[in-house]
Amino acid sequence: MVAGGGASVIYADTVGDLGYASELGNYAEYSGAPNEEEVLQYARVVIDCATADPDGRKRALLIGGGIANFTDVAATFNGIIRALREKESKLKASRMHIYVRRGGPNYQTGLAKMRALGEELGVPFEVYGPEATMTGICKQAIDCFVKDDEIRLCELGFFCVSWIVLIFRVEELAADTVSTRLKTFYSHWKETKSDLWGSADVLAIATPPASEDLRYLKSSALNIWLLGYEFPETIMVFTKKQIHFLCSQKKASLLGVVKKSAMDAVGADVVLHVKAKTDDGTGLMDGIFSAVRSLSKADGNDNPIVGYISRETPEGKLLETWDDRLKNTGFQLSDVTNGLSDLFAVKDQDEIMNVKKAGYLTYSVMNKIVVPKLENVIDEEKKISHSSLMDETEKAILEPTKAGSKAYEALLKAQEAAISALKPGNKVSAAYQAALSVVEKDAPELVPNLTKMLAQASALSSVSQA
Repeated sequence: MVAGGGASVIYADTVGDLGYASELGNYAEYSGAPNEEEVLQYARVVIDCATADPDGRKRALLIGGGIANFTDVAATFNGIIRALREKESKLKASRMHIYVRRGGPNYQTGLAKMRALGEELGVPFEVYGPEATMTGICKQAIDCFVKDDEIRLCELGFFCVSWIVLIFRVEELAADTVSTRLKTFYSHWKETKSDLWGSADVLAIATPPASEDLRYLKSSALNIWLLGYEFPETIMVFTKKQIHFLCSQKKASLLGVVKKSAMDAVGADVVLHVKAKTDDGTGLMDGIFSAVRSLSKADGNDNPIVGYISRETPEGKLLETWDDRLKNTGFQLSDVTNGLSDLFAVKDQDEIMNVKKAGYLTYSVMNKIVVPKLENVIDEEKKISHSSLMDETEKAILEPTKAGSKAYEALLKAQEAAISALKPGNKVSAAYQAALSVVEKDAPELVPNLTKMLAQASALSSVSQA
């Protein structure tokens, strides 16, 4: 349960650098300084996920982070401790080992509580303060298990500005979005089948493994548009009456929640084909092809047309095997790239808002980071590579400085306080005083820079300083 946006990325990267990125069982984060009850509810869900489907292998739960500035470590640990206590039997059944590293206000109290909990539950606990390196617990967890080659890491993020909980997000989309978008998807396919979908009776979409390279893939776009999250190394096959997913156990546990939505929306059963790590997937693929033939024959079609994305080169052993077997099934194949492009072209209100936010963010970064940097390079006749400029731009978005994050949080609270003070009967100066009080308390070093013109900062019209 990693505290802080920067720390959470560092923890995941460290696991990857050590060669075990594929063993991360889950990765989730939450923002907004939740209270103990909110922490408890959240921790219950992510611990259930981390302990699901015990397979006899050891697992590691990392509760880490940097040194907090304002977060009360003991208080936030209380909710986690309550959840761990409730889930004692699940922790033991999944052979969970817990590693803790944290610093900040009241961290000694929080760490003492964690040590006491380890003794109480009889679950392996290793607890460290800021004297230990921030990501040291990653290597310790791996070193503990790698001897037996039975490692599975469950890194569960906590209190991060950048992301929302993956588990919550998928379930929410299953309830609120998947149903609507499946209806749109199937309706579009039916209405423009011959024009845009290559007359395809079946759609087979294979998503390649994750990559650090920037790729514009229709398969990934369909994942995100339909499910709200990318599912690498996953094969999706859509027919009129069934939707097949060939994927790992972890992905299947997430995709299971869309079964009801698919049946309610388009009357299709969701069939999950779970591929074991040592399985090449050929047997599962043959099962999907057999189902396609049976369903097509039931509809009076002995030679169905299967639509796929011909322009996406298969990557990885799973997709290469799938591509080879698909092309040797005897099915007619047809490219459906145009159908997907047209499907994604029409945006709903949520997508329009996301596009607006992305546009504003891009404009802000270009205007405040890239252009000044380039002007400086030109003026001083420096040399800079495109890649280094790209890296600096990316960091401005993904890795804000501690000072910047602190200032943002304080000024956001100040803005909210100023707006809340704008009530009938209050003097206009009350808004300024409310904002000033917040800044004096949370970021006193910023007080000299706080102007008395708060209207523009509050997204209100500013006419004068009066």
